[in-house]
Amino acid sequence: MEPYTLPVCNVVFNNKAEIPQDFEVTLPEYLPGIGKIVRTDAELFGLSSDFSDGRITVKGKYRVRLLYNDEKSGYLKCASFPFDFEHSFDAQIALSGTPVIEENGCILSVTAKQKSPRTVGFSLGIALGVTVSDSAALPLLSPDNTDIDLRACHTSCAVHTKLCSDTQTVKEDIVLEGGLAPIADIVDYTPVFSLDELSSSDGAVRFSGNVLFKCTYRAESAPDAQNAEYVYLTKVLPFEGEIPSPEARHGLTVTGKLRPEECDVGSSFDAYGENRVIHLSLDYQVFADLFDETEVTYFDDGFSPAYACDFEKSTYVFDVPGGTVKEHGRFEQVLRADREGFTEIADTGIRFDTLTPEISDGKVTLVGRGSAWVLGANERAETVGTSAVFNVRLPLESLHDASPETRYLLNTECRDCKAVLRDGEILLSADTETTGVCLGRERITAIGRADIHFDEPKPLCKAEYIIYYPEKNEDLWDIAKKYEIPRASIRHANGLVGDALPQNRKTVVIPCGELTASDE
Repeated sequence: MEPYTLPVCNVVFNNKAEIPQDFEVTLPEYLPGIGKIVRTDAELFGLSSDFSDGRITVKGKYRVRLLYNDEKSGYLKCASFPFDFEHSFDAQIALSGTPVIEENGCILSVTAKQKSPRTVGFSLGIALGVTVSDSAALPLLSPDNTDIDLRACHTSCAVHTKLCSDTQTVKEDIVLEGGLAPIADIVDYTPVFSLDELSSSDGAVRFSGNVLFKCTYRAESAPDAQNAEYVYLTKVLPFEGEIPSPEARHGLTVTGKLRPEECDVGSSFDAYGENRVIHLSLDYQVFADLFDETEVTYFDDGFSPAYACDFEKSTYVFDVPGGTVKEHGRFEQVLRADREGFTEIADTGIRFDTLTPEISDGKVTLVGRGSAWVLGANERAETVGTSAVFNVRLPLESLHDASPETRYLLNTECRDCKAVLRDGEILLSADTETTGVCLGRERITAIGRADIHFDEPKPLCKAEYIIYYPEKNEDLWDIAKKYEIPRASIRHANGLVGDALPQNRKTVVIPCGELTASDE
């Protein structure tokens, strides 16, 4: 970055929309008909955006999943249906630099109603948000003209670079241990990604984490649905990678998030002819925010000793480093269990969608939506399930005296999800980890342009020297501007260094007849 430019990133557009989706799906021919719906859920993935002709178009996909009992055999089956969607926002905005578009979304609600053994009607609510930031390096006045004397100021600012990885893939063949029964049918699966480490090195941002792969399958040993055995399998799979970037250097602050994409799961036979190998391919992308703290020099005042001069000043607002956030917490949510008759719980999952920082009385609370699902059994040993979408309020205890102007780039993940039955209710709990950065906002008034009128010379002082008695708290700049004599001339005449005057200095000699070029 040039020494006399100021990197700014200001939000110029922010809007939200709720998008209803009502549709019917028909089971593919290879799946049996529906006897009873056990649970349903939905997730968003693959969001992208485009800005053209005053409109922001957000595209993405959502997937609805249906867990149900086969109408004939009674066995559990799972059906997944992906759909594309898009939504446009009217955004008549003026940009001074390069726009940075951030899209986010979550599932507000999802319900399913069986209309026939092979047809289901879905009602889905999608919350979609988009933010546009204008990122630019604004030019400031540089001291390349010796006809003016300028007062220099210094500040630090955060240079923000957004990075995105190519699509990454976690591939694994999971061979069942000898104590587990072979696979008759994979019923359900859920990958839970955790982005554990992000770091900036020379030329790249490196990341690593784990996938908690949760899989439910029906064992081959089951003679019928009433005696069916369902195995709940978990496997932790590590991953790592990097995002190449010329802006990345060792020691820079970095935060980010992971966005799951496609997921493909199947099974095959091992060397002994048993169906004991689970093949999975999980796609994801990592989005990183890189911050470089840099020093900026600007000039807030000036004068010309020899000519009339006009200065154009502007107020600039920009981000300044505000520290990092890493906080562990606890989340709990209660769901009704009496409707499905849960007597035991086999598996559960909790997911937070987009959480927005809310500031009140100096405290920060993350507010948004979450979703959860639970699988278990009733007193007749039938598999039952439920899912729910709920509001989330997660206070961040480590953030105190928060300013409404502070920007928070945070990501929250759920870990170690659990569910227990209690008095006809299901108590969900999860450990949470919130990571990210805080960005303060600073305002400065700086000279952006100077116009020297060379056809309007100033009259010369008739005196050769002036003896000046400085007032309390005056510095060299105050005196130089009052008499419009360059500071370099005054320093030379008085043997001074810098702008501060010695406390015991009683007088200052002002050389009116000698104009030494500014040394700033």
